[in-house]
Amino acid sequence: MPQFAYSGIRSTGEAVSGQVEASDQRDAFTRLREAGVYPTVIARQEGARVEHAAGTTSAVPARLPGRVHKMEISFFTRQLADLVGAGLPLHRSLEVVRTQAGRQGMRQLVADLQEEVQQGSALSAALERHPGQFPLLYRRMVAAGEASGHLPEVLERLAEFMERDQERRTQLLSAFTYPLVLIGVAVGAVAFLISFLIPRLASVFADMRQELPLPTRVLLAVAGFIGAHWWLLILGLVAFLVIGLRLAASGPGRRFRDALLLWLPVAGGITQRASISRFARTLGTMVEGGVPILQALEVAAGASGNVHVAAWVTAAAERVRQGEPLHQALAASGRFTENLLQLVAVGEETANLPRVLARLAAAYDFEVDQHLRRLTTMLEPAIIVCMGALVGFIVLSILLPIFQINATIR
Repeated sequence: MPQFAYSGIRSTGEAVSGQVEASDQRDAFTRLREAGVYPTVIARQEGARVEHAAGTTSAVPARLPGRVHKMEISFFTRQLADLVGAGLPLHRSLEVVRTQAGRQGMRQLVADLQEEVQQGSALSAALERHPGQFPLLYRRMVAAGEASGHLPEVLERLAEFMERDQERRTQLLSAFTYPLVLIGVAVGAVAFLISFLIPRLASVFADMRQELPLPTRVLLAVAGFIGAHWWLLILGLVAFLVIGLRLAASGPGRRFRDALLLWLPVAGGITQRASISRFARTLGTMVEGGVPILQALEVAAGASGNVHVAAWVTAAAERVRQGEPLHQALAASGRFTENLLQLVAVGEETANLPRVLARLAAAYDFEVDQHLRRLTTMLEPAIIVCMGALVGFIVLSILLPIFQINATIR
């Protein structure tokens, strides 16, 4: 009988792995479930061909759906949570969600999940075939929910988590929309003056045959350079953006970027609070969903969005692995506030850690909102002042030669 290697989770939340004899993957899945193990990966051990019932790698990959937006995944999760919570079987729930999906990419994704479930796979196993659309947090929580028999509740928590995350992104976008519009208007106005108005006045100034004021000479030199080398400036800007994005995506570049964001005077506090908020909300959601604390810390570290905050959490997870309470492990880094450590300690003592972490995340979100409001309130007048100063310099550079001519005539 063929051998199948597996990794999975017991009903207690303990991660296990090993081998099982079975006639096929479905038989292996059934045998493991009867043994009290919920498998997340089943791979047949024969030859070079490895068959995965659930995993991140497969000899025959799942069909790739079209582009799927995070908001569509959030809406899918909310619909699925409501339908499964109402008692509708999972495959029927997926069918209903598929018929209501708006875009082709989302319909194809749900159809793939529905097909996997109808063939006997668990939902988490189907999700593992689409890691690009469903993050590790999502897949781990669904697996834990299936193992504990509380899938509807877990889907509900996931839906709430994704809706809060989407709301947070919308708030950030709204906060910086007006300053970005102001910057765009300022750049457009200056570009118009330099590219259209200044070249027409340059010939007039040349006919004056007298030394121009310093601001006018500087303005004409800048306008002449831009007019002659505008293509080079655009090429340089594009190259700078491409190289900058590639460096930021690399390991050293990302570490430098995240360290800079934590170090900046105003943005540093906002960045740290936002990262800790994401960490606390992710950890609380996963622990409440039944995910073991070490796995939850691993995922929550990555969800923080900052490699240095993730390193602090990873170091704390290692201390938790050695038997330390979570609040002591977090305190060892010296990076977390005393308020956070005390509340986590209270949550551990009262066995109410998920709710405490949710409140911590809400408190940090409120602080981030307040700091962003202050930052944008400061940015708007600063941009207007800089824009006015630049336009004023251009106007003054144009008027000074005219005043000079008037003084000469008199």
